[in-house]
Amino acid sequence: KIFVEQTKRDLAAMRKAKQQSDATLDEAQALLSNTSADCPYDVWVKIGMALKNLFDEPAYDVWQEWSETGASYDLNESKMRNKWRSFRTDGSWSYGYLVNRSREFPV
Repeated sequence: KIFVEQTKRDLAAMRKAKQQSDATLDEAQALLSNTSADCPYDVWVKIGMALKNLFDEPAYDVWQEWSETGASYDLNESKMRNKWRSFRTDGSWSYGYLVNRSREFPV
């Protein structure tokens, strides 16, 4: 029971942090323009998760357009859309993740 209560508090804190984020989708898009889409698959997925978590559905086009710049981009729109739909918006990803990946995988 203690673990469940702590988990609920942690999730509430993450949601609050998300709501307080000053980052905009335009800023995220600018950040991604300096981030290589040729990053490892797991990083690519987590970037999509972060975008959806932070900006929800409007971020799909940003993720898709950024993904197109990668050499391994798959033109199958339904695969991209299905992957996007699988992402949860539970507050577990932050704008900081995008910032850190842009530093780790610059263009």
